[in-house]
Amino acid sequence: MVVPIVPTASGKVRGTVQYTNDLPDKPVYTFKGIPYAAPPVGDLRFRAPQPAAPWEGVRDATELGPYCPQDTTFLNSMVVKQEHYNLDEDCLSLNVETPTIAKDAGLPVLLWIHGGGLYTGSGYFLPYASLAAHQQVVVVTFNYRLGVLGFFSTGDQNAPGNFGFLDQIQAMRWVQENIRNFGGDPDRVTIFGESAGGASVCYHVVSPLSKGLFQRAISQSGVCQTCGTFPKPLERAVMLAEELGCDRRDTANMVACLRQKSTDELNSGTLQVMKKLARQGASVPSQPFSPAVDGHFLPAEPSVLFDSGRANAVDYLLGVNNHEYGFLLPLTMIPGYGRGMTEDKYLSWMKRRIGALYPGSNQNNIVAEIRKLYRGCFSGDDPMSIQYQFTHACGDNVFVAPSVLVANKHSASGQKVYLYENHYTPSRFSAGRPDWVGCDHGDELFVMSGVAFMNVPMTSGRLLRFSADDKKASLDMMAYWANFARTGNPSDRTGGPADSPTVPEWPQYTPDNPAYMKLDLTSSTANLSDDVSLVVTTASGKVRGTVQYTNDLPDKPVYTFKGIPYAAPPVGDLRFRAPQPAAPWEGVMDATELGPYCPQDEAILKGFPVHYHRATFHEDCLTLNIETPSLRNDVILPQCSSILIRSLQPKCTTNVPDSLRLPKVQAMRWIKENIRNFGGDLDRVTIFGESAGGASVCYHVVSPLSKGLFHHAISQSGVCQTLDINPKPLERAAMFAEDLGCDTEDTTSMVTCLRQKSSDDLLASHGRLQMTLMSQGVLFPFLPVVDGTYLPSHPKDRLEKGEVNVAQYLLGANDDEYGFQIPLATIPNFGNGMSEEEFIYLLEMLVKKLYPTSKQGDIIAALREVYSYHDNPDDPMAIQKQFTQVHGDQFLVAPTVDYAEKYAGYGQVYLYENRYVSSVASAGRPDWVGCDHTDELPIISGLAFLDLPVSDDNQRPYAFSDEDKKTSLAMMAYWANFARTGNPSDRTGGPADSPTVPEWPQYTPDNPAYMKLDVTSSSDVGLKPEKMRLWNDVIPKLAASSERDEL
Repeated sequence: MVVPIVPTASGKVRGTVQYTNDLPDKPVYTFKGIPYAAPPVGDLRFRAPQPAAPWEGVRDATELGPYCPQDTTFLNSMVVKQEHYNLDEDCLSLNVETPTIAKDAGLPVLLWIHGGGLYTGSGYFLPYASLAAHQQVVVVTFNYRLGVLGFFSTGDQNAPGNFGFLDQIQAMRWVQENIRNFGGDPDRVTIFGESAGGASVCYHVVSPLSKGLFQRAISQSGVCQTCGTFPKPLERAVMLAEELGCDRRDTANMVACLRQKSTDELNSGTLQVMKKLARQGASVPSQPFSPAVDGHFLPAEPSVLFDSGRANAVDYLLGVNNHEYGFLLPLTMIPGYGRGMTEDKYLSWMKRRIGALYPGSNQNNIVAEIRKLYRGCFSGDDPMSIQYQFTHACGDNVFVAPSVLVANKHSASGQKVYLYENHYTPSRFSAGRPDWVGCDHGDELFVMSGVAFMNVPMTSGRLLRFSADDKKASLDMMAYWANFARTGNPSDRTGGPADSPTVPEWPQYTPDNPAYMKLDLTSSTANLSDDVSLVVTTASGKVRGTVQYTNDLPDKPVYTFKGIPYAAPPVGDLRFRAPQPAAPWEGVMDATELGPYCPQDEAILKGFPVHYHRATFHEDCLTLNIETPSLRNDVILPQCSSILIRSLQPKCTTNVPDSLRLPKVQAMRWIKENIRNFGGDLDRVTIFGESAGGASVCYHVVSPLSKGLFHHAISQSGVCQTLDINPKPLERAAMFAEDLGCDTEDTTSMVTCLRQKSSDDLLASHGRLQMTLMSQGVLFPFLPVVDGTYLPSHPKDRLEKGEVNVAQYLLGANDDEYGFQIPLATIPNFGNGMSEEEFIYLLEMLVKKLYPTSKQGDIIAALREVYSYHDNPDDPMAIQKQFTQVHGDQFLVAPTVDYAEKYAGYGQVYLYENRYVSSVASAGRPDWVGCDHTDELPIISGLAFLDLPVSDDNQRPYAFSDEDKKTSLAMMAYWANFARTGNPSDRTGGPADSPTVPEWPQYTPDNPAYMKLDVTSSSDVGLKPEKMRLWNDVIPKLAASSERDEL
């Protein structure tokens, strides 16, 4: 037999040849115990690894090197016999198994990172000769520093930590330098690992130090969060130093002292630290030293690196087994496991886990939600059923949910991701375990490695036995893993051996299509959207939604339902009629996607500064969406019904009785009938909206049809006057009909004709009509009308007569409503300043449009006196600023203050002026723009805590500042307090962590107090008093006197 000798950068190594049981003609050349780094002893302890020293002659590489120091309990309990291992700090060696030692073979390389919680294990737990032989790949395994030697950290330069990860990088560097001599291709390296090894792989995916050292990655049953970072490593370092009599204060002295201790002393000290932590009531992992954010290997938390797009651009295959916490892990952690679990024991153990994960949180509420969900998924309340539910909750928490989250984040950055759930259990394990255990933690190792085709001794001395099914499943899984290593696609056999099995197609995972592979004897595809679902009953039928989480509250699920019909499609004969109830449906309706948008000019949507999900447009668009933190109908939460219309352009419709607002009434009726099933309180409904949505809220406040359907109201940057009544709707209807070739004399015939037109025809005609009217100073062809039903009389008349729905009312405006967005679209050359002549001309045009029959000169004079730029008469920007203030005050601020003044006689009123501009908005605008129209929306909505892509073309999420987030929390608290209690400062009934906000005084005519919303909000009295008096008192009197003079 030929003895293989291969040169490396440090010297030559001599290996052996072995064969699998089924491939006697395919040798596997095996080299063991090759040093890849200098011994990390003495002064090199707690330091980054150094290159291995060269040697003379040929080094024997036929025996494994020492295992890294560790507690041997786990090693001794392994089902596979660990032959003659010894422990030594000089343990940084690797092993190579390759089907060829031809230097030009260029085979893909798989670099295995072993598991064991980062505190135990070895690289050669199982041989990989079968994977090498069957799939013609080179497999490298290695040891790395564990426990205190691998992950001790003082949190500073004296012992930054992550030494075990740095060892792994050193092994990758060795591969880059040497693997070609073993038949491998250094440009096709795949790192793969299981459990803590899978977590290690995940850390390398985000580490800048690992960049370029591998092209693909596989995480099996473990990602970064599985072995998460500890935020205060110095605390644990001090505990160890104290235990071993070392300096606790000076970290340089501390580390120097610890370098003098034996490994036995370090392990003993670590054990004492763990006992001390347990006595303090801490729930700690099997060892107290964890990965650390060191600013070098790990510049930030992995989630931050993923979210900010700083992960390495590599293909990623990852997944879990279907019962990760089924047997092996709980058997070693939970006394009496396997005999069932009482409800009290379930709650006690789950609270311990949640307390460790989310210290300081409301653990009872979290555990209650978990208990509810898993009781629903796995029925039964007997002890074995409760235990079964517990195992799945723990497995999902530690392994499954973090893996899916990483799949989402990495794929969202445009990288290829493949996700799996393994269902196959080798016969050796299924025969020796209870039948309720599924595919447990570590089970896939005996399938993926190919040990079914080798003689592997157990600790009992007998050989592992495998069935024909085990071998078939093994051939398939080895093919998937090797295909991925070769091509980046687990289904692509290109370049593989001719006898490699053809495996079922494995679809790529994307956020929009969360497909995954169910690995089994016969594998199949599935989709997470089919698995992660919740069903709620409505009056029309059942709906299935999804669960989502914000970035900062991983313990607070939000149940989301989209596209639920609240009315029948307003098409055909129902066009231009009041909405009808939605028809019932059979089965469960999918409510995971938005319904169509109502027909409109798509150009406006495309101008939005946020991603709008490639909207489709259809007249069958009367759907609603619900986001709720609870689905319990005995948990009564305040309900906010949003009427959010960011454009001032209302839906295109003709002025038959005002059907524009009747769908909103129908939506409120739907809420009254159904919202309790979504956790809402039908007696605490707040309607809120912005711009035209704020105007809509105002109309509902005065409409008799809306009475009793809501209890509080919020108008943001818009009231009735913002979209005022069209006094002559028939004139516009006739112009519209004439453009479309319909009867203009008989309205019945007219409407019948218009019902026959397509929505595209209507939109095109609407655009032409709008262009015609804009030349006359009219922006919107179709506006609300006094119809005798929804609106019996003008809102101003109804308000003066007290014909309003009594509710608490919160309303206000931003401090620069006409500052940028609107004038940029309506004023030529806006932003370059304005001459005095231009100012006067535009002012004259505005007054002419608003007061066509008045003495416009008097009104213009009054305006120029109040909106003066005389301090800067030669500054075009100062002149332009005054004009934008004129427009914003006239259009939005003055009507809002006027409405607050008049409504305060009937209900409680709270007024605001918002001054806060988010960093996202201000970054893209000139510094002279204040808080512009719509600027409050990202703040009030909490967008800063979500990953919302900028656009279809730019999937990067917005990056909000800490100040944005602080302001958002405060503003959300104000709005939610108001929805709960009718007082924006009253936190009664709110969450314990809701911020305490400055007191917001009530607005009254005698005390016109308002809130200046900002990073630090404060109250004041009299919002722009001189300007409000001008618009709401002086100018109306001037206009009235002009009309009297003409009479």
